[in-house]
Amino acid sequence: MQINRVDFQGVNNYPADIPGYLAGGSRNGARNMVSQVARAVSQCSGNRVFLIGYSQGSQVAHLAAADILSSQYGVVGRFIRPEMSA
Repeated sequence: MQINRVDFQGVNNYPADIPGYLAGGSRNGARNMVSQVARAVSQCSGNRVFLIGYSQGSQVAHLAAADILSSQYGVVGRFIRPEMSA
């Protein structure tokens, strides 16, 4: 496998606050991430998509992965949610 290019896109349209953490992550952030994945897949079919998040971003990635896995996309990635021990 040859890697010609790596792109990344941040998702930062959600509050990183205690209520969001206690709720298990931002649904708005997850919807935005799902939308960005759908756009990436439609523009660059055949490529791999990785969802990566840190702290509350990992909660967003977790929520987005659940939505993506239940749709037509395959996802490979690993992330740690803050409520999980390492």
